[in-house]
Amino acid sequence: MFLDLLWKNKEITTKTLLKRIFFQLLICIIISFIATIYLRNKIYINNSPSVPVGFYLKKEQDIYFKDNIVFFKVPDNVRRFLKELNLIKEENKYILKKIGGVEGDHIVIKDKKLYINDVFIYEVIEHTFHKIPLNPIENLDYILKEDEYFLIGDLKESYDSRYFGVVKKEQIEGKGKLLLSTYKERKADEK
Repeated sequence: MFLDLLWKNKEITTKTLLKRIFFQLLICIIISFIATIYLRNKIYINNSPSVPVGFYLKKEQDIYFKDNIVFFKVPDNVRRFLKELNLIKEENKYILKKIGGVEGDHIVIKDKKLYINDVFIYEVIEHTFHKIPLNPIENLDYILKEDEYFLIGDLKESYDSRYFGVVKKEQIEGKGKLLLSTYKERKADEK
């Protein structure tokens, strides 16, 4: 269709047509180059099912709310453990998790169960399905303070604050905005 429109004008020669196509390709390349420079270190691919799998834009933000998906800077001890489990690669700076608890929320881990504000969230699992110990927090009765967050995943098997504890605001590098995903809503019994 594009070429048909161009050929309607009988004055257009092959040389003119090639110049136009070259010019349009050059513009596309320049725009792609500029976008790549601007978006470098801002777009990430998440392949972990603990939050929707897909492409995320990292947006810096000062205030975070419950259910925000955030980029969490992984502490060295957690990074080593996740690498042992092959859940994170060397080049990964962040993991994505959802904020499950914010300032004032009451977090309780008791009898291998996590409760946030007296609502049961997940069981606390002691081992992976490969029998690797997860070293969960065993007992916790804590009210989150200002700039503290409790991070959770969408799946009960997610490696989250049940295992690495409360996260400080300075450990959060930005909010994740889902750009593109193959994620389908999970049924309640799969969560």
